[in-house]
Amino acid sequence: NISVGDINKVILDLLESKQSQYEELLRYFTLKEQMILISIAKKAGVEKYNGVEYLAEMRMNNRTISNIYHKLFDCGHIDMFKGKYRVGDPFLEMYLSSYR
Repeated sequence: NISVGDINKVILDLLESKQSQYEELLRYFTLKEQMILISIAKKAGVEKYNGVEYLAEMRMNNRTISNIYHKLFDCGHIDMFKGKYRVGDPFLEMYLSSYR
């Protein structure tokens, strides 16, 4: 039988093996884009990126955040899933939430 622990171990091994690829990919994003991707990953999705709390947490203005979300969405780096913006690659999302 395969346990949940076995599955988690395989996922962690996969993320560690892809670490250099993910870090290389992240170099193509601006610091603000990285901050937003990491925030989305750590929150397991963001419903409203223009909420007062989120704006204060990100320390960016509404226009900046809106432009970044639209850019990341248009390029496929984030998607809408069950009413939340999520990182488009679920393994990248796991990597960001675990290692960043």
